[in-house]
Amino acid sequence: MEESMIDFKQGPNPLAVPAVKTSRRVGTTTMGFALVALGAVLVAGQLGLVDTLQMLCWMPALLILLGFEVLLHSLFSGGRKLRYDVLSMLLCFLLVIGSAACGILPTIFGSERNYRLASEQISQQLEQQIAGAVGAGNIANMHVSVWYEGYQFESRIPSVEELAAQNNYEASVQLSLTGEYETAEDFAKSVEQAAGKIAALSLPVDYYTFFSYSETSEYSISLDNWGLGLSAKELAVRVEDNGTRYDEAYQAGIEEGKGIGYDEAYEEGRLAGIEEGKAAGYDEAYEEGRLVGIEEGKAVGYDEAYEEGRLAGIEEGKNIG
Repeated sequence: MEESMIDFKQGPNPLAVPAVKTSRRVGTTTMGFALVALGAVLVAGQLGLVDTLQMLCWMPALLILLGFEVLLHSLFSGGRKLRYDVLSMLLCFLLVIGSAACGILPTIFGSERNYRLASEQISQQLEQQIAGAVGAGNIANMHVSVWYEGYQFESRIPSVEELAAQNNYEASVQLSLTGEYETAEDFAKSVEQAAGKIAALSLPVDYYTFFSYSETSEYSISLDNWGLGLSAKELAVRVEDNGTRYDEAYQAGIEEGKGIGYDEAYEEGRLAGIEEGKAAGYDEAYEEGRLVGIEEGKAVGYDEAYEEGRLAGIEEGKNIG
């Protein structure tokens, strides 16, 4: 019996398993590194170990890492097909944007809050110093405004104490003095005393405004730091007499209103008098004409009665007005 031999060299081997071409995903490694890096930065920032904003500024380096991953897979793929993990790349990008926002927003709102607290703290300190120098009994009301100029976004949140010590702010004081003053000179003397005490403190205040309100007068004056050293005579020239101007305008308004009211009342009275006079004149003319029986007399009497009634109405309306 002859043995049958199969020559596999003459054709493909039917038992051979075809080679499978594998592919490599690009982007997964970068996404994993991004998750680890961002998580570590955020945790370290919450613990106060690193400056979160400054660290997040380096997040664009993930794009460089993604580029290296593409190059390495291309050079050492061994003929394998590269397949980009679009979902991982997209998630990586969103993580970068979201993490940056989470790191920046607290810094923005935290800085704004500390600036506001520092302004309130400085205002309270200035109020206490001015009240102590001038005397609380000499002050009817006081308001201090503090605001920071040239506010810039900072990579770290400055503390309230740091902001208060910077002196890069502007401040203004509105001070209402007690007492009643008959003249601007009297008010200027009181301002001179208060301004002299405030000037001795050398406060970081840019503008001062002094007021005085009473039933008989209303005075005000605005001064800068240089103006705090003016004499009472020099201050009196700069005092604004708001009460006198108000009284003059008030009296002028009353007179004008009286004139308008008189004119309106006079016109209404005149028209009412005319109507009443017409009726009275008509009755008188009718009675006169009936008695006399002359048509001409009726007409003449009617006209006369009408005119007399109109004049009487005018006079009565004037009296009413």
